[in-house]
Amino acid sequence: MNAGESRRTAVIVLNWNRPDLTLACLDSLLPVLQGLEVTLIVCDNASEDDSLAQIRTWGRHYFSAQVAPERAGFLLLRTPRNLGFAGGNNVAIHWALRLGFDFVWLLNNDTRVFPDTLERLLEAATLQPRVGCFGATLLEGDDPAIVQCAGGCRFNPFLTTYHQLYQGRAYDQVLELPVPQLDYVAGASMFLRSRALRQAGLLNESYFLYFEELDLAHRLRRQGYDLAWCPAARVVHEGSASIPATEYSHYHENLSTLKYLWQHHRGLFPLAAAIRGLGKCIYLPLTGRSRLLPSLLRAYRDFRPCGYRAVDHPAELVWSGLECLP
Repeated sequence: MNAGESRRTAVIVLNWNRPDLTLACLDSLLPVLQGLEVTLIVCDNASEDDSLAQIRTWGRHYFSAQVAPERAGFLLLRTPRNLGFAGGNNVAIHWALRLGFDFVWLLNNDTRVFPDTLERLLEAATLQPRVGCFGATLLEGDDPAIVQCAGGCRFNPFLTTYHQLYQGRAYDQVLELPVPQLDYVAGASMFLRSRALRQAGLLNESYFLYFEELDLAHRLRRQGYDLAWCPAARVVHEGSASIPATEYSHYHENLSTLKYLWQHHRGLFPLAAAIRGLGKCIYLPLTGRSRLLPSLLRAYRDFRPCGYRAVDHPAELVWSGLECLP
């Protein structure tokens, strides 16, 4: 690590109407706290259920002594409205940067981590100081011996398709394979240097859902940072459990695709957008998902060129607790 860079890490988990997933993720993170300078930051993205009450109860159980945020081992924040993946995470990232953390670990709430995962990521950061974002080995939720994604993905902007690296292979076998090149780190687990975020910017809130990782990867590289996979860092990922495939998610997936193409592959935009739209119009009926066609057409109708946007949204500090593990 660079001079002046410590190991203080903020682990950020975003919740929206899925307290069951979030609490399971937080339970898996408790062993990570032992012997490391870590603060858990949960940001509730204006949930409409009893998420806030359940997560606050969990926090009071394990972090019972309420303290100032700069001393806390657990922070619970609440946004004023649903800000999407980028906006909700940015609320917590702003808190982490203001509190002086050296690393920010963004975790989906449908993940579970191994006790040594953070230690492996910190070791990798020590050895590779020019890496701004590390991806973990994502493992399948129904079979953690199988790799879901080796750190990140490759993206084909012409076809607007992505490929999860080493997907479907046994974890033990993947450790013997060459380290692949990443176009972007998978958003389910992104381990970021704070100084890289300060230089490249936070997540782009022009994307409400999807493609935030690709956009951030471009901006990190423009600042001279690399992306890397940390094979020994294991994270079990249920995969789309927190955002099921619906008209809502399909709309945002297509809208974000168009925004990303415009921002980073403008020369390909007319052809790539046409290929995607036509391909979807053929593919969806063939696969029995004609119900998603209206959301596709709305995304194309609503597309507007956009740039980088990250807002320091006001957020309520619901709970700030000092570690008090049984």
